[in-house]
Amino acid sequence: MKNWMWLALLLVSCTSADKGTDSSDSGVGTDPGDADTDTDTDSDTDVDTDADTDTDTDTDATPDDLDCTADYTGQTPNPGAGLGLQCITEIIECDDVFFHTNTGGRTDFDYDVWLYLQELGSLNPGDLAGSERAYVFQGLDSGESVKVTVESCGDMWASWILVGDLSDETCNSVDPTGPGGHFDGTFRNQFRDHPNAANGEVDVLFIVEGFQGVEGNYKLTVECD
Repeated sequence: MKNWMWLALLLVSCTSADKGTDSSDSGVGTDPGDADTDTDTDSDTDVDTDADTDTDTDTDATPDDLDCTADYTGQTPNPGAGLGLQCITEIIECDDVFFHTNTGGRTDFDYDVWLYLQELGSLNPGDLAGSERAYVFQGLDSGESVKVTVESCGDMWASWILVGDLSDETCNSVDPTGPGGHFDGTFRNQFRDHPNAANGEVDVLFIVEGFQGVEGNYKLTVECD
């Protein structure tokens, strides 16, 4: 009996001591000594806003003094006015500036002319079937050059032919003199810088034609060196 009572007292004492708690144990699995409250939330919002919208449209600006809506027919000589030859619109000289239209022009210098001169390139028969204006520069001295520039409202095709004695044969679309060729540049801004490498004077024919039948206004400028 005494042994049983002693055993009961021993069990009560052990149970009471086991309920003690360690003051260092927070019960949440974290070290209470670490007070690091680093809340680094990198809010770097640097965004590349380089919105490069450069688009090359490759368009030639119309000169300020060229009016694309004006009626230039009244100030453009009729074919045959220059030298009395049926195809010549105007005799041109250094420093001339003309505001003309190919409307009302002729069709002498067509596909067959450039086929004969072996200057077709990629041209098709319908490309040079439109109305044209022909101009002649006379007496270009040896060692000098003439530059003709054509700035147009619509697509034009400008060409040149070296001519000998000016006559009705100059306008012959079957057997022209030559050589000849086409201007540099674009449909709406083109030029021919023509030097005279011959020993004597030469005459040069310049032709402005609506590409694929286009009709419209253009500015023709003549410069000499």
